Amino acid sequence: GIGLFIATATAASFTQIAANSNFEIPADATQISSLVDGANPLTGLFFAASELGGWTVAVLGVLALAFAFLVRFIERRRDIARASEAAAATSAEA
Repeated sequence: GIGLFIATATAASFTQIAANSNFEIPADATQISSLVDGANPLTGLFFAASELGGWTVAVLGVLALAFAFLVRFIERRRDIARASEAAAATSAEA
């Protein structure tokens, strides 16, 4: 789906990075990309943000970390609630 569009949009940068690092690019290839890294939506966001300036990459990084901590917080609350429910069910059976 969208990953192929992201990989295509970032292919020029991936090709330049590969050429700068002396990666052997096949003679019949005009551009290269990576479906593992290049098709990642977060990679696409960082590449798009870099077009707007370096500060946007920093802001996006902070937002990504904040989102990760929010997800971690929510998952911990769910785990605690599930453990509490399981303990209540176990004590009710006894």
